[in-house]
Amino acid sequence: MRIVPFEPRHLRRVAPQPAQAELALYRDWLADRLDPYAVRGCAFTGLIDGRVAGCAGVRPLWPGVGEAWAVFSLEALDRPIALFRAAMRGLADLESAQGLRRIQASCHADHDAGARFLRALGFEREGLMRRYGLHGGGDYWLYARTR
Repeated sequence: MRIVPFEPRHLRRVAPQPAQAELALYRDWLADRLDPYAVRGCAFTGLIDGRVAGCAGVRPLWPGVGEAWAVFSLEALDRPIALFRAAMRGLADLESAQGLRRIQASCHADHDAGARFLRALGFEREGLMRRYGLHGGGDYWLYARTR
């Protein structure tokens, strides 16, 4: 997997994995709001054979704290080692560049694979966020990685 700087148009080209299918409903809305993060270098894109396999980043909340986000395709999930390595590298780079002491992320309560991925990346589960999902549906776990 080749890592390149994120551009909002990349997000529009990702076919989200089934567990992230609801993201397709508001992908354009999200891409428009992520434009400033492309300029600041707060996100990256993973390419497989020139195709966008996923996008991820850390949105600054305030100094020292950021919120991680990611959208992965099935193609990216078919290469778990490459995906994990790319995510570890990208998170470490963003953590260092932004001077973060805490990165938090949310994961749907029913998305076991997503929870395992976050734990593998060094995140710990902190609490349940009820009715957090799109349109008030779905419970999500809050995870955090601190240093």
